[in-house]
Amino acid sequence: MARVTPRRLLAASLLVAATAVACNAVLGIDEQGLRAASDDAGADAADVSNGSRPAFEPCSRDIDCVAPNGCYTPHCDAVLGACTYALCEAPGNTCSRGTCNTTTNACSDPLPYGFLASSYDVPGVTSGCGPKPEACVAAAFPYVFVGTGNDLVALRIDDLTAKTPTKVPVLGVGTAPQQVIASGRRIWVLGAVLGEKPPYQLPISSIDVPSDPTVTELRAHTVVVTYPYPTAVGFAAPSGGLFLSLNDPAQGFPTALLATPVAEGSNLGVGSAVGPGAYDASAPVVAGTITMVRVGNVPAGSTIVAASGGRLVLYRAPSTFNLVSGAGTTNAVSAGDLGLNPGIGPIGKTMFAQGPDGTVMMTAAVAADAPPPDCNCSSHARLQYVLPNAVATATDVNQILDPEAYMNPQVAGGACRQCTGDYVRTPTLAAWLDRRTVLTAAPLGGGAAARVLTDVRMLGRDPLEGSPKRRFQTKATDTPKGDFAVDRIALTSSNGFGYLVLADGQGNDVSLSVVDPRCDLTAQ
Repeated sequence: MARVTPRRLLAASLLVAATAVACNAVLGIDEQGLRAASDDAGADAADVSNGSRPAFEPCSRDIDCVAPNGCYTPHCDAVLGACTYALCEAPGNTCSRGTCNTTTNACSDPLPYGFLASSYDVPGVTSGCGPKPEACVAAAFPYVFVGTGNDLVALRIDDLTAKTPTKVPVLGVGTAPQQVIASGRRIWVLGAVLGEKPPYQLPISSIDVPSDPTVTELRAHTVVVTYPYPTAVGFAAPSGGLFLSLNDPAQGFPTALLATPVAEGSNLGVGSAVGPGAYDASAPVVAGTITMVRVGNVPAGSTIVAASGGRLVLYRAPSTFNLVSGAGTTNAVSAGDLGLNPGIGPIGKTMFAQGPDGTVMMTAAVAADAPPPDCNCSSHARLQYVLPNAVATATDVNQILDPEAYMNPQVAGGACRQCTGDYVRTPTLAAWLDRRTVLTAAPLGGGAAARVLTDVRMLGRDPLEGSPKRRFQTKATDTPKGDFAVDRIALTSSNGFGYLVLADGQGNDVSLSVVDPRCDLTAQ
């Protein structure tokens, strides 16, 4: 795929017949000497992993981190300021890993792997969290968290050559998740709002994810709070916090800024910002131990779609945004309109992704018709950057990539653009990898026969690029095969790696694919 200048779009729609091959080796992580977590399910971040290592290990350099044993190489995640540990990393050879001898804690000679580092079934897990599959999966290295119909499952994913999953028990959630949110090194889980009228009850769990990958279990701090509204949505906030909101502009988007530990029995009340543009002073105020603050002058028809650092991001179709600073505080204020640059004309569902550095992206299907006499119906899966970081006050300019292209033929004898199957309007998923790269998952481009498969690819910005070697497709023999029309599909990322979670429409036959975007299609 050729690079393009910032004023052009990149149509990354090459069809690659080769399938990524992972050179897998059995690691045997389950047999390592693992560390038990603390017995205190309500412990803070200093105590939840074990008595000697805090859950959150802060760092500014790699040398600040001490590996748990000789099989791990310490690294410092510069964005989160937290230690991470790579298992059997091969110095000077990015796309290869060894296996760990659990007796000597030494690594074998490394074996190479490709863009698709590993992929395997996850038996005994049903992906049943809420109506949105993409909201039910989150990652905080070295774990991927999957919401089920009644609990939360953690899969340890530091073994990039694994053939089978390693499940790590998560104790203390005890409720059916509706949304799973990664916020720094913390995972938040929102349960379903309970009750038929106010005051409602809302279960909230938080997990301080240990840097140490050898713990035997994870523990959640779970509370049930009194809540004033029938629905709730959460977004990552700074310092591992959570923006808890009612996504309703008519109510001024009441938002609480939560930090841990949230006290059991807390009562969420409702107040208003006090500065310019504050919510109508005649609106009722409901006292509570935690205040959800309403923002005035929010545009009608807008919705909260993401957070960028300490700001909530509002969106109105097709191309208008507003930033809410001070969300959850009495200084909450909504700024003026920001237009997407250039604007977008979505013909399908718009979806949004955010990164821990404040990056915000949107995806949508867009019409991409050639001029007559071509009367077929052509569309692209489009990714467009909205904000480049947590302090930007203007939208990104010309940061657009089209990872997939689709064409449905004109009906013979029909009017121009009257096509069999109309336009392809399927949504596209995106996951932030770092400040200049993103992972997307969309139906494979081309004709109808290809679209029942999922295509995952790495895209870059500054300059815009989409290498045909940094992608993989699911296979027709996979169960499920990744059909966006019928399957539950989620894409997430952490520590520079991508994770595709597939399940059928009922949440069964769960599989996990691990992507290393630094590697080419096949092992070298």
